[in-house]
Amino acid sequence: MPPPPDDDPRWSFELAGGAVMDLGCYALHAHRSLAPWGGGEPQVVGARGAERFGVDEWVEADLRFPGGARGFVYCSMNAQWRGTLRVAGTLGEVTAAEFVLPHRDDRVLVRTGCGASATQRTEHLGTPARPTPTSSRRCGPTCATAPPLTPDGPDAVATAELIDSVYTRGRPAGPTRPRPDPREWRVGSGPNSPLTGPTKEDFDMRLGLIGLGRIGAFHARTLSELAVVDSLVVTDAVPETTAKVAAEVGSRVSTEVADSPAKLLASGVDGVLIAAATNAHPELLLAAVDAGLPVFCEKPIAGDIGDAVELTRRIAGRDERVQIGYPRRFDAGYAAARAAVASGELGWLHTVRATTLDPAPPPPAYVAVSGGIFRDCSVHDFDAIRWVTGREVIEVYAVGGNRGDKSFAEVGDVDTAATTLTLDDGTLALVSNTRYNPRGYDVRLELHGSRDSIAVGLDDGLPLRSVEPGVAFPAGPPHSFFMDRLTPAFRAELAAFTALVAGERPSPCTVADAMEAGWIAEAATLSRLEHRPVRLEEVR
Repeated sequence: MPPPPDDDPRWSFELAGGAVMDLGCYALHAHRSLAPWGGGEPQVVGARGAERFGVDEWVEADLRFPGGARGFVYCSMNAQWRGTLRVAGTLGEVTAAEFVLPHRDDRVLVRTGCGASATQRTEHLGTPARPTPTSSRRCGPTCATAPPLTPDGPDAVATAELIDSVYTRGRPAGPTRPRPDPREWRVGSGPNSPLTGPTKEDFDMRLGLIGLGRIGAFHARTLSELAVVDSLVVTDAVPETTAKVAAEVGSRVSTEVADSPAKLLASGVDGVLIAAATNAHPELLLAAVDAGLPVFCEKPIAGDIGDAVELTRRIAGRDERVQIGYPRRFDAGYAAARAAVASGELGWLHTVRATTLDPAPPPPAYVAVSGGIFRDCSVHDFDAIRWVTGREVIEVYAVGGNRGDKSFAEVGDVDTAATTLTLDDGTLALVSNTRYNPRGYDVRLELHGSRDSIAVGLDDGLPLRSVEPGVAFPAGPPHSFFMDRLTPAFRAELAAFTALVAGERPSPCTVADAMEAGWIAEAATLSRLEHRPVRLEEVR
């Protein structure tokens, strides 16, 4: 909803009690009303937000039902009014335009099937003469298959407890700290804010890092700057590299050197990060899981999809503390886009455009073992599209070309690719990738809906030059590499891992998530080779 006017004495952020108390309560109660289909009452498993005037201005929360279904709540006291509820299942989905105030708009859009066989119709919640506390629970014929929750004292207490759990999940209570009072909730914007990671007061964390190449060394520097990290144990296949990185970060955090991954895993670490070469990922990830440790592993989990399937089988039931590295999930723009989709403010999506344009090609030796542009580069866009839209990809059509270095063609790869994804609700996603964009590192996402359109990455660092007369945007300088474009996201990603290690949140990017992005990359690879659309079930 819009923010209250500064000069209106009738209500304010403080009087409302914050976004969760004033608005999120409806969405949380709606989740509780779905308990008969979710296998029981939902639980809050993660939350984050921002503060204004001493209370929460906006909050998003992830929920899980005992039966495995997921829920997502976004509430804001600084946005256009919208009270949208969307429920998706295996046979279709239902979207209520205004479940909080149905007297404003009581339409319920019901979609079943997908692709060419998809159908949709409009039902109505009903429009009482005036809004009442029970109006949000009125259901059309599609929904009225179970009794509504009884609006009595126990029901109100249960919803209040769910609201309270948003706050406690938002700011994890450490082992020596009292449970936080929502009235004293302070949400910072930095990577160590209560909603992204634990604090030094909560834990002294000892982490292991395997692999100290370009991204591994970057992670070592980031970890050394996180207040919660008390010590590091590092190792690399090249001893000189290990010594160099240990010396660099040792001035900021206590750092030890391990002779091998096995010795690192046995050194009493609380969690381990894997940034070694791709072909080492399966063995290292399995060893860390066997050791009972929380694991952060850079994508992919394996260089070959068959190896990834086998690894997934071997760690099944033990992978709940494994986080795979897809940093765009932690970029502020991508997170805002996800919240915009979830809130319904864009309407229904019809087009998504994703871009990853590298400023220069990687070395030929890297290209030879990268798995190809779809598995190495496009996969980040594939994951971002799934995460932001909340939809699954059902069909892929991809093409590619080579106009640069011959090293790509020599290993059967391409330096430029274009991919069309069909999502399970009919949305079309267009993905563009290249290894040759000398103006800079261009990572963007556009979302076009029936009500509004938004873009991620339209800042002054956008590596694009306008030729329109009098237009100074973007002011520059352009983003030159993924490390400067996504530095805050990488930091937030590792802070989230520390929260996973501390047991304060579930994995924000699971092995299953990584496998889904991997299957899309496999379908794109096959599509390019055979010059035809490929459905995901063909490659699974």
